[in-house]
Amino acid sequence: MRCFSALLVLCFHATLMAQPTRIDDRELAAEVVKTRDAIREEKGKLEAWEGEYFGDQGADTFVTIFVSAKHGLALLEHGIFGVHAGNVGSIRVENSEITVTFKHEERFPGSCSTHLLIVPWGDTYFLVPKGRVHGFCLRAKDRPQWLLGQAFCQERTKPKKLEGLPTIPERYQACMTAAAIMTQVAEVEKESIEKLPSGMFKITQTVSLDCGEQSGVYAGMELERRELGAILKVTMTGQDTCEATLEETVHPLSDLRDGLTKGMVFKTPMY
Repeated sequence: MRCFSALLVLCFHATLMAQPTRIDDRELAAEVVKTRDAIREEKGKLEAWEGEYFGDQGADTFVTIFVSAKHGLALLEHGIFGVHAGNVGSIRVENSEITVTFKHEERFPGSCSTHLLIVPWGDTYFLVPKGRVHGFCLRAKDRPQWLLGQAFCQERTKPKKLEGLPTIPERYQACMTAAAIMTQVAEVEKESIEKLPSGMFKITQTVSLDCGEQSGVYAGMELERRELGAILKVTMTGQDTCEATLEETVHPLSDLRDGLTKGMVFKTPMY
């Protein structure tokens, strides 16, 4: 086990060397391995929802999460060429929801939500990103074999014995009956650009959409325009309208894509 852990640290460090970062990658890899091993060593003593989870991010990219109330969370992103990146963080668990505070926020911003719902279903558990509860519910009713694109599952392959429906927290029960959402951008605010300490740029743009609570929209929900690779996060809701924000972190040498425009269509993420 020690040899494997040392090898993981070295491989993780090598794969990250070419990427801009403001922390030492070898140190980060060691932190991930330490948290992962601590959680694995607790096997047999963990609560039912704690342990190891897997998720499919698409484009041959996968995420493994190790989580426990005692040791926090460790995350690894990996693909056909090995480990890409990772992070560690502390967690707070309240009302079946995990709030994650990542130690290296800029280092790994995209592969795991900082708010995860603990959802039991049959003999297994899922960690569902708060923004994708609606998409998870749609898949649960329609195509449960595709759930690994919407959530993280305790089983590495297709979950077994998924009878009935998942146990969704009461405050998100409307997601079980709401139809898939398709909405248009009604108004667009001017985007803002912020230079981060790492040298990267954070671009933020806020829009108004022509859907709201009556359609099942909730604060924190994600809506996507897949051909742009753009994800909106709902920040404020009304009965028939809502506000949402697009945030992107880009390299200073990257070609910036065109901003959002009125009439653009966004929908429930359905990977």
